[in-house]
Amino acid sequence: MKLIAIGDIHGRDQWKLIVEQAKWDICVFVGDYFDSFDIDAETQIKNFEAIVQFKVKSNKIVVLLMGNHDLHYLVDNERYSGYQDNPRIRQALKTALPHLTKICMFDQLLFSHAGLTKTWVTSRGIDQKNIVNEVNSLPLDAFKFIRSEGFDGSGNNKEQGCMWVRPQSLREDFWGSTTQVIGHTQVGSMVSVENKFILIDALQAGQYLYQDDNGCFIKNIEYGTTITD
Repeated sequence: MKLIAIGDIHGRDQWKLIVEQAKWDICVFVGDYFDSFDIDAETQIKNFEAIVQFKVKSNKIVVLLMGNHDLHYLVDNERYSGYQDNPRIRQALKTALPHLTKICMFDQLLFSHAGLTKTWVTSRGIDQKNIVNEVNSLPLDAFKFIRSEGFDGSGNNKEQGCMWVRPQSLREDFWGSTTQVIGHTQVGSMVSVENKFILIDALQAGQYLYQDDNGCFIKNIEYGTTITD
């Protein structure tokens, strides 16, 4: 099995190079398709619609996860940085909702936008033996930013869900024994943290995650070569 995972999109179209250059059976997008600070809304919408059509038309497995910068267009009373009051973005996401999901798992890698903590999983009463189906069946409101006492505005609290929690809290309150693959927090280069999770929000650096029978590798979309393992 050959798998590629692509970090936060935010309107960028480098994903097209990745899916053309890499040999893959499964492709996972970790969300945040919108809210670029330098790409106009219309371009972002067209790019997202192209991603959805890529999934629909592909004869391979393509998974589109949802991120917090997609969620706030789909639920009430949520506005995060970069939000654009554009009804066409909201409509594009609503139309694509049947093609979006919250988490997925392949070959002992658990994918979500930001990661799963023990605190959040327990607080939701989730059957941990059926984690993927249980999380994906939750309503969208369950993934909203949690404003608990003393909350951190960036989401660095173990109470936050899998579209908001930050790496420090995830490391301290990590759920399960499965390696998690997450975006959400931008990094200059993809990095594995204590063999617990892999941060892949590095599309701006031209990187994507590749896995085959030999393990996980960081690849560069410009040259398609392995950087490290």
